[in-house]
Amino acid sequence: MRKVLKIFCLVVIGCVALAVVIIFIPSVLNLFSHDTALPDDRDLVLSKAVVPDAENSYFDLLKLKDGIKGKELDLFNDALQGKWREEEIKEIIAQNKEALAIFDVAANKSQFQDPAIDEPSKILPEAKFLPLGGVRSAGRIAFLRALYDARHGQEREALKEVLNILKVGQQLQNAPIPNFPEYLVGRAVENIGFEAAQRIVSMTKLPSAFLVSFNKQLESFSASQEGLKRLFRSNYSAEVNNIDQITQGIIVSLSEEMPENKNFIAQRIKERGFYFQPNATKVLSANNARKQIQDTEMPCALIKYNEESVSSNSFLHVLRVAKLYVTPNAIGKLLDGVLHGPLTSVQNNRCEGELLAVSTRTLFALRAYKLDKQNLPEMLTMLVPKYLSAIPMDPFDGNMLRYSREKKIIYSVGREGRDLGGSSGSDWHTMTNPTFSIPF
Repeated sequence: MRKVLKIFCLVVIGCVALAVVIIFIPSVLNLFSHDTALPDDRDLVLSKAVVPDAENSYFDLLKLKDGIKGKELDLFNDALQGKWREEEIKEIIAQNKEALAIFDVAANKSQFQDPAIDEPSKILPEAKFLPLGGVRSAGRIAFLRALYDARHGQEREALKEVLNILKVGQQLQNAPIPNFPEYLVGRAVENIGFEAAQRIVSMTKLPSAFLVSFNKQLESFSASQEGLKRLFRSNYSAEVNNIDQITQGIIVSLSEEMPENKNFIAQRIKERGFYFQPNATKVLSANNARKQIQDTEMPCALIKYNEESVSSNSFLHVLRVAKLYVTPNAIGKLLDGVLHGPLTSVQNNRCEGELLAVSTRTLFALRAYKLDKQNLPEMLTMLVPKYLSAIPMDPFDGNMLRYSREKKIIYSVGREGRDLGGSSGSDWHTMTNPTFSIPF
């Protein structure tokens, strides 16, 4: 009985001791913790955007918010798969004549900038961005109009329409201060333009010289990484603003309970605190942003760190409660994981867009070459310099785009970086080796 009582007492004492430790550890840790200095982020902070209203396509694209009539998505998807619904397409083009005119006006403006975020300090969660549904819909209808014109013998006009789609897409991506939704819609719209161009080149009767000249215009839409780099810088400013808002929210919340100690609370939160260190959290965000900017120059198949490296600095290492309890800046690391997160998908989106662009230019060059030589070249290097200014490169591994004259395909090694000799299927996005047929 005494032995049982002794064990019971030890258990009780242990539980009490554990409770005391759990209760007092945070206070003890706070005594010895100290936030780091603010990061030197001069390389990450964007300048205020100055775009005259008359040259800003934002105000034109805003008019598309409620200006689209009919349902174009099914018609667009069917057209991508080769199913052409002539009468319905003719009708939806006619219904959206005004919207298409607005889209064309926007294409001829020099820049796009959302005035809600024309300086870094304005990139806040409550900022209201451009409604984007109408822009994508207008891009799809412009795609249908371009193919309709090409099918009715107006190929030159159709290719002008392709250029307008590409211009709007690039404007959204190349905003002086971009945000993720507008950037990604810009990428989607630009992809729509290249998809239209590929279908037009498959049916074109235009002469070789015109195709070569048009291809030079397509080269002006070669992927520039500057827009994506600005996006990561803009996202960094958004994270910093979020951290400042959260810090201020904590100060306000605690000050309501102890208003006489507001200044002391503010100093303690900003300078000391084991579980949340605002400056250390900003350092995490700055390092993540710099890594993403650096990787915009890398082939996507070589970017192996994203899912692991970024998250190793964020929430996956502090998910366990026990570790969270003794992890410095645990809240900051959790916050960094939520605000930043792995951005592998953005890099893959970038490489898919580059692949679509380079494959489109290659198809135009191959078409022009065949018109001149009555046959396809043995290798893509034979297209340079008359038909292409440079050898087409695969954005996924940085090597030359793959080509098979026998199979009549051009293809990429894709995200996995493996050359399987091309893939088959109806949607190149889903292929292990994204593959484009040469339909002429």
